[in-house]
Amino acid sequence: TIGDAYMCVGGLAEPQEDQAVRVCLFALNVLNAAASTVVSNDHPDLGCVQVRVGIHAGSVIASVVGDLNPRYCLFGDTVNTASRMESNSECYMINLSPRPTSTSSSKRPMRGLSPGVFSTSRERGNWSASFWTSL
Repeated sequence: TIGDAYMCVGGLAEPQEDQAVRVCLFALNVLNAAASTVVSNDHPDLGCVQVRVGIHAGSVIASVVGDLNPRYCLFGDTVNTASRMESNSECYMINLSPRPTSTSSSKRPMRGLSPGVFSTSRERGNWSASFWTSL
């Protein structure tokens, strides 16, 4: 978890040519499941679970952290950027950084891309991200 968010990683154990596409498909399935999951059966007026997704690709450092309660953790710029992509996304949208967008597009054409939003970063300046809703 990252705060109140969950992180999914593709191609960590065994890199795959289509790992970006697989992660994107997983994200679409998560969005569909959330959109059909009622927050409370007793209070249907609360609506469904709201989810936003951020995706970035790159290398990470992995390690087991802790003695009493060991946890497998991932660290690095890729994790931080994916977290920023998620926090700058919108409900029921996938915010893709340029890296997985180009990787996924070369393996399978993507529909539903529209200009996304990514805040200015000291390290990168302004990014041109994409919102994605379907293959």
